[in-house]
Amino acid sequence: KVSACNPGHSSMPPSETNIGILARAIQRLEDHPFPPALAGFFNGLSYLGDHLPHFLRLVVNNKWLFGPVVKNLILSKPQTAASVRTTTSFTILNAGEKINVLPGAARAYVNHRIHPLDEGGDKVVEYVRKVIRDPRVEISYASFDRYVPVSPVSPTDTNGFRVIEECVASVFDGAPSMPALMIGNTDTRFYWDLSENIYRFSPVVFENVQDTSMFHGLNERISIDALADLYQFYHDLLSKVKEKTF
Repeated sequence: KVSACNPGHSSMPPSETNIGILARAIQRLEDHPFPPALAGFFNGLSYLGDHLPHFLRLVVNNKWLFGPVVKNLILSKPQTAASVRTTTSFTILNAGEKINVLPGAARAYVNHRIHPLDEGGDKVVEYVRKVIRDPRVEISYASFDRYVPVSPVSPTDTNGFRVIEECVASVFDGAPSMPALMIGNTDTRFYWDLSENIYRFSPVVFENVQDTSMFHGLNERISIDALADLYQFYHDLLSKVKEKTF
């Protein structure tokens, strides 16, 4: 929020306005995204083992050499960049009510999906302040939506994860499984005190990574074949869980 400038008539604007100050703050944040963390990505690839093509096994085993190339490739697409760093999305802007009046305040709401390595909201706010570098910009948690702590990382050496691996391989022609970051928010936060074995996973197949842009967007859909595989996966999962001892 910016309220450094008093409201006034648009015919006599000051050299800076609340909207202008806020706009520069927004631009700084978009120009300086959170730094990426590739350790989890490479760790996930290691689960694929011999299923990877030879050149990818070479990349995974030589991170010191190929790390910068992999980082550039991941960050080149929003869908993959979101899995390796805290994201910054401006979703709401509020300022002004009349075309001839300078507003006395300007507000922007930003949605951060916090990467586990960034620990929590306080560290994110600290980074935001450092990037904006303007004390006139007030930064606080939004009152209409409580802050959700960073989700704990679920273990993979468990029966639960192994059952998921088995069902994926069964339904999807031997496809391997790898742990990865779930970038969307889920209701699993209500189960954190119940179990650490929480796996945020739905096996929906997309033709290409660009199809993920329809989430909360235009023409959101799922193919009939993908829906049938999804049903079969959950049928097999529930059947196997019933047989397992946890």
